[in-house]
Amino acid sequence: MRAAREDNMAKDDLSGLLKGIGKKLKGVEISPLSEVRVPYKTRRRTGIYSLDFGGLKGGFPAGAVSQVFGPPNVGKTMLAHRTIACVQEDYGDKANILWMSFGYAPDEGFMRMNGVDPEVGNLVILSRNREADEAPTEMLLEASAQMIKSGKFQLVVIDEIGSGETRHNVVKGLHEDSKVASFATLMSNWCKRVYEGLRTPLENGDPNETCILVLTPVRANMDTHSAKFNPWTIPGGHALKHAKAVDVHIKPAGKIRKGKIVIGKTVGWKIAKGKLGVAEGATGSFDFIHNEGVDGIADLANTAKAYGAIKNKGAFYYILDYEDRISGGLDGVVGALRKNPEAVRELREWLSSMESREET
Repeated sequence: MRAAREDNMAKDDLSGLLKGIGKKLKGVEISPLSEVRVPYKTRRRTGIYSLDFGGLKGGFPAGAVSQVFGPPNVGKTMLAHRTIACVQEDYGDKANILWMSFGYAPDEGFMRMNGVDPEVGNLVILSRNREADEAPTEMLLEASAQMIKSGKFQLVVIDEIGSGETRHNVVKGLHEDSKVASFATLMSNWCKRVYEGLRTPLENGDPNETCILVLTPVRANMDTHSAKFNPWTIPGGHALKHAKAVDVHIKPAGKIRKGKIVIGKTVGWKIAKGKLGVAEGATGSFDFIHNEGVDGIADLANTAKAYGAIKNKGAFYYILDYEDRISGGLDGVVGALRKNPEAVRELREWLSSMESREET
């Protein structure tokens, strides 16, 4: 009886079946899970510690589509710039980044403020010309899909995704009704094309590690009488609903004042959808100072406290193994870190090593 049970529990020999299918269908690859190479372990970090460690588990996953959405002027573009800067830091002159926008051209000054260096690697801007007048959105999306399939880009940013003008829109005057579903259909087809490209291994057999980051503005929802009323809707959201692996919702979370003057804002974030190891439902915030950028020291201090690298005993705080007692709460810790670059470096290394331990 025991021998019979062991025989029944043994693996079926599928080698003949799988070999036969693979021989007939040259375009398929059949492998055991243990041999499958996936791109998702590679992350495109934002450099915002609370978001990278607390929500994204290292950053936006490579080989997938992620979306950042929120109201105007909240920080969607800034977050994309921060991610670009981190790719440049990680890859140097081998960094290849594509920026495509259906709205405004990128602001070089704002990009520099967020850490982007236009001279590092290849920062390619994809835009339309007059030959695309008959199908502006279709042309741009097709070009982006081909670049994604090439696997040569670490990061592709698509801005103002809901503002594209399709072939059908072009031939209609403003006084005529446009075909509402045309853009949604186009986006659905683009998603299929993109994921087909991401699933196709590169010539050397490596997985495609392109990270696609879509920036989507929300708009007022006029259907206020609906039982499903939300104060905002996401343009093109249905088309991206199943294609995106990660949804980061960012929104205003307060103003930062110096006396009576507003000098910045607190940006709240929430992982509205999380796959590939991303912590769905996680929330947090970080500070953004006008004309300066993200307050990285304050963000580092808050994240390090959450993970135990900064501890308090009674009214005093301690940083790692430093013996100095710090008073004044977390504000006092932030002030101390601003004066101690070595402690900042050690905190960053501590968080990085902790992330490596979690992955192991």
